[in-house]
Amino acid sequence: MIKNACFSRVLSVIAPAPLLKLFLRTALIRAGVLADRSQFWKDLTMAFYGYNRPGAKTHEGVRESFWLRGMLASITGVFDCMKAFSETDFKSAPPVEPVV
Repeated sequence: MIKNACFSRVLSVIAPAPLLKLFLRTALIRAGVLADRSQFWKDLTMAFYGYNRPGAKTHEGVRESFWLRGMLASITGVFDCMKAFSETDFKSAPPVEPVV
């Protein structure tokens, strides 16, 4: 996490709250990937599969498979994926029409 409170305060003055949250989330994810890509994928499995919830059973095989797929992905592809998901507002998507 960003430990510099001053940086956060400055951004809150120049950026609206939703934009600030998006910027910080994206920046932290990208920093995590660049700092230690392997550990990033291992840590991500906890939240991705809900293993961080109380009483959840952790499946190491699933975590290792997720980690392997993450490590096989190119860094450019990972960054493009992060950019697309962090900058897309899925809440405002139009409703899907049922297929008859």
